[in-house]
Amino acid sequence: MVAELSEAFLYAQSAAELWKEIKERYGQSNGPLIYQLQRELSNVSQGNLTIAAYFNKHKRCWDELHNLNGIPVCSCGKMQECSCNLVDKFLEIEGRSKLIQFLMKLNDEYESVRNQILAMDPLPTVNKAYYIVQHREKSMWMGIWLWIPLPTTVFC
Repeated sequence: MVAELSEAFLYAQSAAELWKEIKERYGQSNGPLIYQLQRELSNVSQGNLTIAAYFNKHKRCWDELHNLNGIPVCSCGKMQECSCNLVDKFLEIEGRSKLIQFLMKLNDEYESVRNQILAMDPLPTVNKAYYIVQHREKSMWMGIWLWIPLPTTVFC
């Protein structure tokens, strides 16, 4: 700790008291950062970016938002008794949201692969969709338009 700061906390009675005082004095709301990240996400478009660079812009924002927001934690102690997999359902919703964000602002030349991905049932993860779109990008670079067959396990 910086010398000037350590003197201010020299007489804290416990680590908990020290932490509480530091948090009150220096803690800030994550609201502005969450707003900035959500705004950045809404403005991301592929443009001249490669698929990898475009995806990585999304991934950075998603990861930062996850660290700021986290996953709700059960405070009543009944989570161990829960049999409805509520957390998994939250993660599934978050995953679909990421998939749609990624697909929404792809360039028009990816419309057919975007439609192919959106027609899958169940929808793939955003990582699987990234793989499919990146495969199409590589095919386009080579001047080959390949139809990407859907995995047979998708329809099980």
